[in-house]
Amino acid sequence: MDSSRFKQYIIPLNATLFRIAYRIVRDADVAKDMVQDTFIALWHKREILDELVNVESFAVKVLKNRCIDYLRTTHIYNMIDDAADVVDENLRADALLENGNRLSGIMLKLEKLPYRQKQILLMRSVQELSMDEIARMTGLSSINVRTLLSRARKRLRELCESELMEL
Repeated sequence: MDSSRFKQYIIPLNATLFRIAYRIVRDADVAKDMVQDTFIALWHKREILDELVNVESFAVKVLKNRCIDYLRTTHIYNMIDDAADVVDENLRADALLENGNRLSGIMLKLEKLPYRQKQILLMRSVQELSMDEIARMTGLSSINVRTLLSRARKRLRELCESELMEL
């Protein structure tokens, strides 16, 4: 796809992509950044765009993945920051270290979950999204979301229990 076709078919998707990004990230500035990142990614993949049946669908998929990656990264760091803020100033240094190790342990356990389970668990627990919102954002049915969330919680519990057994 050359630049004129890119301008003709991709750039007009700006408003649509912005609305989708804004629904996901809930911040206009970040949504604009996500759309820009999507345009850049699409430009880098312009050779394959002509081969696609539905370029708009592909653009939306790229955008959703970028938004979800942004939320996952941002919210994990915010969660770590919030956990650090909650810690009482009077705790001894070794208690701070222990809390940090626990949080690191949970983060490591989250990384052991399959991508979709981890994604849905973070969306539900950290972002506090409803099941319907998660279903819309991921493109899964509500039943699939509930099943994956249940499996993620169960697996995380098993990983935590197995660590306790090792102690």
